[in-house]
Amino acid sequence: MVDVKDVAVDKILVAARGPLRHQSDRKRKRIPNGPRGVDRDSDWGCSKHDGWVQGYSFEVVVTATKASTAFPLLASADRASARETRTFAEKIGALPESTQHVTADSGYDSNALGEWDALFFCTGSYESLG
Repeated sequence: MVDVKDVAVDKILVAARGPLRHQSDRKRKRIPNGPRGVDRDSDWGCSKHDGWVQGYSFEVVVTATKASTAFPLLASADRASARETRTFAEKIGALPESTQHVTADSGYDSNALGEWDALFFCTGSYESLG
């Protein structure tokens, strides 16, 4: 049985294939020429680990109970520009009822998530109020 009392959430960025489409190109509605063409659905996002990336993001919620194997519970894909505060807020309702702690990095820090009645944001992790 999987222990879902403690979970962790994080987002990673994955670069799109093909040439980059910079903001100046987007404003002019210009599509750069390239051997495979530009990915028009991708978008720019920034992370402390990867810097600026044109592509997509993947967000995963996994079990994070001490001394147990991490098991994926929820996952999603979006454009790189998707904000963690929005994407995780959509997943809160799908967390198991027995989840008590959610560990997340500072990208998830927001008033909206901190005011969710079952979780409290503190020093880089969400901790149970009850």
